[in-house]
Amino acid sequence: MSKSYKIFIGLLVFSIFSSLAPLFAEGKSALQLKQEALNQESIQDSIEYVKSNLPNCSTKADTRSLLTFLASLQEQLGLYTDASYSYAKAAGIAAKDAEGMEKVSSEQLVIRAVRCALNSGDWERAETYLNSAVRSSTDKEILAYVNLYGAWASLCKAQSMEEAKDPIALLNAYVDMDSMLPVKSQLLFTLWYVTGKNEYASSLQRDFPNGPETSIVQGKSKMASVPFWYFLPRVSHDSAAFSEKKATSAVTAKKLQVGFFGVKANADELIEKLSKKGFSSYIRSEKRSSGKTYYAVLVDDTDGSMEKKLKSAGFDCYPVK
Repeated sequence: MSKSYKIFIGLLVFSIFSSLAPLFAEGKSALQLKQEALNQESIQDSIEYVKSNLPNCSTKADTRSLLTFLASLQEQLGLYTDASYSYAKAAGIAAKDAEGMEKVSSEQLVIRAVRCALNSGDWERAETYLNSAVRSSTDKEILAYVNLYGAWASLCKAQSMEEAKDPIALLNAYVDMDSMLPVKSQLLFTLWYVTGKNEYASSLQRDFPNGPETSIVQGKSKMASVPFWYFLPRVSHDSAAFSEKKATSAVTAKKLQVGFFGVKANADELIEKLSKKGFSSYIRSEKRSSGKTYYAVLVDDTDGSMEKKLKSAGFDCYPVK
């Protein structure tokens, strides 16, 4: 074999291995990409960073967990349609949770996808997700949300109070069912919002005195401005009209709620994001009659300027007592 031929073969082998090298490059873990995303300048930058790095995940588990994290960022920023797609895509990946990432089942991801679809006013997509295998879940809490969100979808597509009669009757029936305890506060709030009847507000104050729904019906905090609530038919009524003490509706809130979670890890994550932006925040837990504990992330507002500062930094917030 001539010397020139050996050189040619050597260069050919080197070229082949060089072209294949990227295929064998080690990808990144979801936890590593998440931490890098959190170091970006804004939530929007974090979202773009995650989206561009999804192909770089090491395993299916990392892709699934990173999609879940992406969806949570999109939901926090009010990008409900995008969040719904991301949650649904994550739910469709047959893999476990990546190391160091949130532990969440595929059924929970579907429920989140439904929630975000409803928040965007897309009841058709919500019903599509609800008609998946999640309807046959053995998890009682999942089934409670399936029933609640199914009724919400029906309300969302109703064009009048007349068309809303059936879903309202269904919600009323759900209120007295033990199986619906995990979502009872949402049931009562929906009934109050749609019908304007103070009996539902009274039940909320009795059973969930420190809940965010009670704070809203008393006029102490505001509802999230999401499309869903504008799609619902409702009897006109003053959201601040119900209160045992009229003077309380005029009280200036000294706390701002930046997030409300059923998983403490998500609350801790938001605390970390706020800290990186220079905000001091803390968690207030609330255990409901269903046994489920929820976690509110709060920021003190001492001079009335905090709400504007938070929103300028990309954090939605609402005054609470």
